[in-house]
Amino acid sequence: MFCLRCKVSGSYWCDSCTVALWKSYRLLKSLAALMGEEQSEGRFILSASKVLEAFDRVENTTALGRYELDRRARELIAEVEDYFRYTPWCRLCRKHRMELVPGDPMTITCTGGCTYEPRKTEQ
Repeated sequence: MFCLRCKVSGSYWCDSCTVALWKSYRLLKSLAALMGEEQSEGRFILSASKVLEAFDRVENTTALGRYELDRRARELIAEVEDYFRYTPWCRLCRKHRMELVPGDPMTITCTGGCTYEPRKTEQ
């Protein structure tokens, strides 16, 4: 037998990985408390609530369940960290994040609703 997370021989889920799992749980819970004010954060909140709900149910009692919850939690934490670290702030209001609006031509907008005028280029 070996640990599903760290591959150390022993049980299917070792004690150090259990501690890491609960650290991820606490971090995800604290992130969920801070998010949800902007429209673009909605998908993170929905995903976080599903993972946190699964922690509270029976999925946390088996080694395979812990592995899956750990994988989903770490993936979501990385995605949230990436969003907040690399998404630029709105240049007009400096309160909300910028987002791309797909289409032809592609435009940018503020999650708070600031409007941008396209730049006029000389030809």
